[in-house]
Amino acid sequence: MYSLKNQLYLADSSGIQVDLVWIPSHRGIRGNEEVDDLAKLGARNGTRMDIKIPYTDTLAEPKPNSVRRFQDYLNGEFLQKGLPYEQLYRDTSPKTWYANLPLKREEITLINRIRSNHYNLNASLFRKNMVCSSACPCGDPHQDINHIIFCCPITNPKSAKLISFIDSTFPNVLRDIFPLLKKPSAKMCHLLAFLKSSNLCI
Repeated sequence: MYSLKNQLYLADSSGIQVDLVWIPSHRGIRGNEEVDDLAKLGARNGTRMDIKIPYTDTLAEPKPNSVRRFQDYLNGEFLQKGLPYEQLYRDTSPKTWYANLPLKREEITLINRIRSNHYNLNASLFRKNMVCSSACPCGDPHQDINHIIFCCPITNPKSAKLISFIDSTFPNVLRDIFPLLKKPSAKMCHLLAFLKSSNLCI
């Protein structure tokens, strides 16, 4: 449409008069009427062709309907639980966050556990009544992933490389690992290396 309007504008600018005429259907144009008659004849009396419907056509409606129902389900679930996850990581993309990243399975599993805030540290285990305290062995009352990365004197000697990477990559972000995992880079494998060197199985 834009191209047609542009052509009309150029013609008018050059002093060329263009008359637009509406031609109703095939009426009055012999060739068009003959083709139309043949098409109708073929539809009525032609040989029926047994052509299979492409499987992609069968997904034209079910797939978007399924996506919509799933999003509605998530909306309902997030009203009751998982609000921090919804605020940080909710994404309507059909692809997983790690779709184009060269990550190993254990790295994907680790980041998924941290993103969901369900991992093998006392703060998370205490919420599930699996340990009697959320405290860290260092004495801090709250042993979560941020504590062992940024604050814990026990793990601090081995977290320097990871902290340096975070500070250089995200200089304007507070020391909070959770927002950084929204779209993590492949270099977040530093996180896994740090946890392994600290003998922490998250």
